Amino acid sequence: MAKRSLLTLLFILTITPLTWSQTVAGKYAGEFLAIGVGGRPLGMGGAFTAIADDITAAYYNPSGLAQLNYPQLSLMHDQRYGNLVNYNYAAVGLPFGKDYTFAVSALRLAVDGIYDTREALYDANGDGVLDIRTNDKLDYSKIKEFSNQDWAFYLSAAKRIDDKLSIGANFKVIRRDIVEFGATGIGFDIGAMYKATDAL
Repeated sequence: MAKRSLLTLLFILTITPLTWSQTVAGKYAGEFLAIGVGGRPLGMGGAFTAIADDITAAYYNPSGLAQLNYPQLSLMHDQRYGNLVNYNYAAVGLPFGKDYTFAVSALRLAVDGIYDTREALYDANGDGVLDIRTNDKLDYSKIKEFSNQDWAFYLSAAKRIDDKLSIGANFKVIRRDIVEFGATGIGFDIGAMYKATDAL
């Protein structure tokens, strides 16, 4: 009876977020967190969450970290849109005994070298628009560069309950910086993995 109750609870916890995902309108805040990490998981098209058996499990399903039998390191670098956008990921995981695993991960998406011309504009009529007919001009010596950066740092832990069930959790710190502005937030993820048979 207890086993059946546990399976029912796991089923409900798994299905409930799927129903919410259809009702939430997607926007761009934190969108860099949805890109994904690791060649193998990205090649599986999202199916990796179900098996999550290496260090990238910290990103997809933290309970999968419990399957690590030895320390693992993952590094990834991706350049997008003609090398305009840099996407970097690093993670290290260490198993402690046969039941516990801890991991640390960092993720960065950035556009570097954006020109800041706000102080370089000599605006004769004060309208904020560069117009050569009114003797507006740019002072190129005052042009600066800045970066738009999104960061995510994960602290992860997983525990193997038995041969079939493992649980895990992430604590995330998310940071966005653009010019002199920045914001920080926190988040949490929890996950569970149950292997009904060895074939799954």
